[in-house]
This record gives sequence, structure tokens and C-alpha cells, in this order.
Amino acid sequence: MLNVFTLANGRLFQEEIESLEELTRFKPIWVDLESPTPEERRWVRQHFGLSIPEDAMDEDIEESARFFEEDNGELHIRSDFLIDDEDKPRSVRVAFILNQQNAELNSHGVLFSIHDEDVPVFRLLRLRARRMPGLIADAKDVLLSLFDTDAEYCADTVEDIYDELDEVSRQVLAGDVTDNMAGEVLAAIVERVHLPFMQELERTSTDQRDTPVHDLRAVMIHSFIELSEDERLRKTMEIMLRSDASADTKVLTEMQQAGFRDALDRMERALRRAQDLGQLREGADPKIAARMLHATVLGVLHGAMVEPELMDLKRDGMLALDMTLAAYVKEGVFVPGTVPEPLPEA
Repeated sequence: MLNVFTLANGRLFQEEIESLEELTRFKPIWVDLESPTPEERRWVRQHFGLSIPEDAMDEDIEESARFFEEDNGELHIRSDFLIDDEDKPRSVRVAFILNQQNAELNSHGVLFSIHDEDVPVFRLLRLRARRMPGLIADAKDVLLSLFDTDAEYCADTVEDIYDELDEVSRQVLAGDVTDNMAGEVLAAIVERVHLPFMQELERTSTDQRDTPVHDLRAVMIHSFIELSEDERLRKTMEIMLRSDASADTKVLTEMQQAGFRDALDRMERALRRAQDLGQLREGADPKIAARMLHATVLGVLHGAMVEPELMDLKRDGMLALDMTLAAYVKEGVFVPGTVPEPLPEA
């Protein structure tokens, strides 16, 4: 789908384009392409002299490809925007191209956005720009307003999640939780909140990086740090551990088992990657190492929940983690006792 946006009396107006001839009638400040067809890409190339990169919306891209400037003055930005779908919350990659330098090109002063599905933030900005004259003055304003609106949208989403967690917390800690209620509570937590540990763990086995042990250690240590500093996040973990500890219903048991297997599988894949790179000690079994590592993490989390004054997540978590890793990983692969840099943003 190809839409162009023009300014009239300070308001943003949208037109859906269905032909090259129709495209030439407008002087837009914003051209939005949602799942563009080869024909729509060709129209943009012919009219604006702009070639959209084939990998514009690829998920696996180098850090340097997220923000760069071409020799012809085109500024390329790639960013992720949240879609707070109740059934499947996710982010969608959006590629932006903006030329404010080279006035010789038809693309001068036009923002181009390319994405695979509808983005709620885009709809919000279009609505506001139609209702609020003067909100948008040029292509740069569109880009900055999209990021402003995304920040607001994400903040509202996080606030909604925390409201749900507060309600969940009150139900669980009240002490009169039935099996069915506990199942619903845990399902809500698992569905709506993914702890940093589980979010990042999948990235530790990627073949794009050659530091799986460092990455695995970084994910765990920074998760310990965040849990120790973020009361709401820690409360979420406590709810999950408390629910798991008394789980005797089928739904809770299945959730517990699925989460256990998922974390274990991701750790094992990271350690197998380390073995392929020659970073494990001779004879070390990645499967056994993953089990011991997983048991270590669970032990630290349970200990910090039961005796928070005795078990410090940051200090004891890193100590226990390093001792376990040292049993399976060669010397020199990581530096014990140090806080590693977090993984670069996905």
C-alpha cells in the first residue's frame, strides 16, 4: 500500500496512490509504504529517484546499518515500533529515508517510511495532525513526531502492564487464591511481561556474534541487577516463583514446565555455540552445563526471595554464576567478578 501525505493550511492530508500518474500529482512531505509491491517500489524510484534497499526491513542487520547517511545526502534510519496487540504484542521494523541535503533530487524534503504492517503510532500521528493545525511543518517534523508519539504509546502500554501487575499482585498475595485464579494470574504475567532474562536469552546463541559465553553471562548479570533495582520487576518475579512453588493444577504445571524447558534450551544452544567456537573446556557437555547454570539461576532467585537480606542478587548472583561457568568454560573467555557490557540493542 502506498500513501502520500501533503500539508494544507497546516493540516496533514492523506491520499492512497494507485498509479504512477496519480503519484506525480502530489507534492508530499511524507510517503508511507506498507508492504509495498514491486510496482509501488518502481513508482517511487521513477518519480523520486529513490531506490528502497531490499533489506530495508530485515531483522538481522549490523549496528552500523541502523543509522547512516548516503553520499547523495539521504539519511537512513531503522527503528522498531511497538504494536500492543492483546493477543500478540510485538514490535515492527520501520525503515526511514530522509533527504534534506540534496535539493537536486525529487526526494528532497520528503520522508519515506517502509514497513510490513500497520503501525498504531502512525495512525495516532495522522489523526492528531489532521485535528491540530501547525503540529507538522515539514518532513523532519513528521519523523520527530513519530518518535515522540511512539515514546508516549510505549509509556502508556507499560503503565497499563504495571496496573495489571498490581492487581495480580494483590490477588496472589491476599492468600485466598484458588487454583483457577492462580492459573489465570500466571497466564496474565507470562503473556504480558517477559523478564529481561527471557527476552535476551535467545540472542546469546546467534551466529552473528562470537561471544556466546560473554553474552549469556551479560544477560544473566544485567537481569540480576535490574531485578534488584526495579521493585515492580522483582515483584513480578516473586509472583511467578510463589505461584510455581505451589502449583498443583494442570495449567500451572504445564506453564512451569514450558518455561523451564524454554530457558534450558536457550542456554544449551548458547553453550553449544561456545563449544563450536572452542570456548568450553575439553570434555564439557553443553547439556549438563546448561542444567547446572539453570539450577544456579533458580537457586539465586529463590534465595533472594526467601532471604533478601542475606542473598544479594547483584553480588551473590554474579558470584554463583561465575563459579558455575568457570567449571565448564576455558580460562580467558570471560573475566570473573566484573560486570560485562549489556548486549547491544536488537
